[in-house]
Amino acid sequence: MKKRITEKIIIVALLASISLGLMTGCSKKANSNKQNNPSPAQQQNQDITAEGNEPEEDPDEEESSASLKPDQKNQSDVEGGTVLISNNSPYSFTSTIPLADDRVTQSYQLDKQLESLLREGDYSIDDPMIILNPFGNSPLTAIILFKTDQEYGVRVTVKGNSKETDVVGNIDASSYHRVPVIGLYPDKNNTVVLELIDNSNKVVASKSLSIQTDPLPKSMQNLVKVIKYTKPSAYGMLEVSGFGCPRPFAFDTEGNIRWYLNEEYASYGYFPLSNNRFIVMDKDVMIQTYEKPHAQQLYEMDYLGRVHQIYFVKNGAHHEIIEKTPGGNLLVATNSINGHVEDMIQEIDRKTGAIVKSLDLREIFGDTYVDMIDWAHVNSVQYIAEDDSVVLSPRNIHSAIKVDWSNNELKWIICDPRFWEGTAFEDKVLQPVGDIIWNYQQHTAYQLAEDLDNNPDTIHIMMFDNHWHGTRKIKFFDKRQSSFVSIFTVNEKDMTVSQPHIYEGIKSKITSNYRLAYDAGRVFFMGGYLAEETPDKENGMIYEFDFETEEVINQYSIKNTFYRAYEFVPDFSSCASAMQPADNFFIGTLPAAVVNEKAQPVPDKLLSEGINLSISQQILYLETNDHTVSHIEFIGSKGAYILDLSYTGKGDSKYYKLKYKLLAPFSNLPPDDYRLVISYEGVRYDTGHSITIKE
Repeated sequence: MKKRITEKIIIVALLASISLGLMTGCSKKANSNKQNNPSPAQQQNQDITAEGNEPEEDPDEEESSASLKPDQKNQSDVEGGTVLISNNSPYSFTSTIPLADDRVTQSYQLDKQLESLLREGDYSIDDPMIILNPFGNSPLTAIILFKTDQEYGVRVTVKGNSKETDVVGNIDASSYHRVPVIGLYPDKNNTVVLELIDNSNKVVASKSLSIQTDPLPKSMQNLVKVIKYTKPSAYGMLEVSGFGCPRPFAFDTEGNIRWYLNEEYASYGYFPLSNNRFIVMDKDVMIQTYEKPHAQQLYEMDYLGRVHQIYFVKNGAHHEIIEKTPGGNLLVATNSINGHVEDMIQEIDRKTGAIVKSLDLREIFGDTYVDMIDWAHVNSVQYIAEDDSVVLSPRNIHSAIKVDWSNNELKWIICDPRFWEGTAFEDKVLQPVGDIIWNYQQHTAYQLAEDLDNNPDTIHIMMFDNHWHGTRKIKFFDKRQSSFVSIFTVNEKDMTVSQPHIYEGIKSKITSNYRLAYDAGRVFFMGGYLAEETPDKENGMIYEFDFETEEVINQYSIKNTFYRAYEFVPDFSSCASAMQPADNFFIGTLPAAVVNEKAQPVPDKLLSEGINLSISQQILYLETNDHTVSHIEFIGSKGAYILDLSYTGKGDSKYYKLKYKLLAPFSNLPPDDYRLVISYEGVRYDTGHSITIKE
């Protein structure tokens, strides 16, 4: 037995060294620069574990400039191209710039090692292989490997402090078992029970195991407090992320954290998908805008921390990423960067990354209320297949709207009618029936699938009403001191609206969302950004209401602000499956360099500081401070190409300290030997690096 334990420790150490090697970055392409530079993922892990390195909170712009500065212009005013990104490029390349494997490749290499251990090892349910945090970024998960002589299903239970806090998962029948363990307690010797289930659903064997975990990072300790708990919750665990919680985490009904990712992501946290995965935004890969930079690189992940797909969004993503239909294309909140930000929705092809459609909200409203750079501030979108429409929440015009997706025609507006009086859209405002508490700077406005009144002529819209007017002040604001989750009943034929339910909670001035557990008769109020910190220094609040009585059943406080919270229901079977990366797993659309009609020779000045360069697939990652780089040039012997980033001018000074990576794809360039030239703080420099593209 001692020999077997020693063997397991060696194998786990081997996996750790493999993980470190992958994070360091290796490439199938030739690389004449042998520097052992950390990859973005490795560097990120180093940064967030550094003592005292706490994240800076990123405010959700309460103010926006009225117009562009003299040095700023529309993106469409500069000559630029776009390129469809793919990991299947017809060209190969070499470079003096360090290369790094993408996150899908890193995950896949680790996953293959696990599969080899399972196939080649001699592990049984009585003496299995246990690997804690197998992919290095999900510390409260593990994989248990073992074989059986015939196919059995597996039930895995992480024992909780009570029966209610047990975390139970079921895995499909097999004789080779990769059992995911999700829901471990931190800093505890956890009890995990495995049960073999035969085809008659009978338990034929069981095994109790112990798994010791490390403590939570200091910044994540004491994040959740149970304020009130009177009945079992509709959801055993809730996931919280974004803003002051840059590492997504899930907690149980006792307030204990049972899952988290140890990487920090961009402000908007975690977006669930129908395939039991989720999308997060890379906080270190951004596009410059007139104001806040936005993430261009997105990861589709599972709860073990494996990255299955990488998406690129041309003008950056912000408040919303949602499937148009289950398993279908993505709808993404993005930016026009044509004088404005946070004003556009794009549909992105899930298989190719191509932009299927773009909707700039000025196509709907023209110049009405277009009086600041962030005039619309779209924070949610939802597609309605029944009438080929979208429901949108443009926060800064205090409205939830429905738009025909085929022709961009505005169908209706939910808003205080006084806001639209005297405009061309006055007749699109739904007229109130009965008393209504109107919405101001709302979030997450969605049409419900449920029929609440058995009336075929009505639909129901639910939203988180922050009830705030910090960005666009209005004279008739009612000054209520609460925020609300509101349900509106809409009769689209009569153009009327009523408010059958409203759930009142503490004032949450920005961010926030709701969740409806209709079958359980519960409504969740996810208040992500309290207007005032509580006496106990809490900045977020979650209520679980009874749907019918509107009474608070359970309540939790969150120490930090957050963007959204969701039910946490991990799928164990999908996490038990070996990775099978898509043929095209590195997809999207990005701005691309075009022929430089005013090409100049490579300058004599060599840039020795201020930037860091790396390449993944055929994208150049250029790390620098916000708005220090205005042009990226590829100067070859046969032609010169330029990516012009100057249209956002000098940006907004409050973001100058942010350091992130700009993207410059080169898969669209013809074969040649290219010298890389950067315009840094207004001066052209030779980087000293080259890229050679080959047939």
